[in-house]
Amino acid sequence: MVKTRCSVSVKSVDSAAVLFIAKVDKVLNCLYSDASLSVSQLEKKVALSERQLHRKLTSVAAVRPNEYIRQYRLFQSLPMLRQVSSIFPVSHEVGFNSPAYFSACFKKQFSMTPK
Repeated sequence: MVKTRCSVSVKSVDSAAVLFIAKVDKVLNCLYSDASLSVSQLEKKVALSERQLHRKLTSVAAVRPNEYIRQYRLFQSLPMLRQVSSIFPVSHEVGFNSPAYFSACFKKQFSMTPK
């Protein structure tokens, strides 16, 4: 198992898998703060069909594309939460429309509240 930058486990050390995850991460790095980001936008940016993206992410990272986007956003929020006292601006900056939903996702991912 190999850990990616946002701590999603990659099943194998296949160089193609690592390159694929790097490509997805590069796209997400540019788009994660957009609350309207969808799997269909991601698939267009990585030049794959929805089914291909789903298959590749499921086989490489063992998560569905929407889960991968959510996890990426949550891991991007960690350094921001260390700098500010309120979760409201952080939740919006990482692409969540609702601070309550952000808190629920954060608690589920990290087994602790954001603050």
